[in-house]
Amino acid sequence: MENWRQAEIRHAAVFGKAALRTKGYQKIRLAEMQRIYRSHRGTKLSLDDRVRLRIMRSGNRHLEKQLYPNRLVRYGRKLIRFTERTITNGFRQIRKMLDATRYLPKENIIVKNPETFVTENPQNKIEIPKIVRLPRKSIKPVEELEQKRGRSL
Repeated sequence: MENWRQAEIRHAAVFGKAALRTKGYQKIRLAEMQRIYRSHRGTKLSLDDRVRLRIMRSGNRHLEKQLYPNRLVRYGRKLIRFTERTITNGFRQIRKMLDATRYLPKENIIVKNPETFVTENPQNKIEIPKIVRLPRKSIKPVEELEQKRGRSL
């Protein structure tokens, strides 16, 4: 948080205080404050830090209402950010899971020389069962069919 304040002072010195009040800069500030809030949200904090976090959250809401006065636009932005984070976290977990399984020993690979690998151990090979088609019902000849409700065959 202190780093952001120092950055704002540097930006004000370079661009002027009027540049800090523009809508573009306020969007950048909102994104940075939301990032800081998310990074500290799940951790154990002292009482002072929890109070600061709540003040930051209310400041974020106020700034978001100023930038996006339409309630539907705000909800849409929240929904988009949520889905984006959910998808990226899902891909990150899948990548971790693949990395963890990559280093597990393979049962069907025999290493004769460290330089060459021989794959497909016939003892460990799993045979895939063949799909067998069941025969159709036998078709009854016309003579065996019963006549229903006076209709002729």
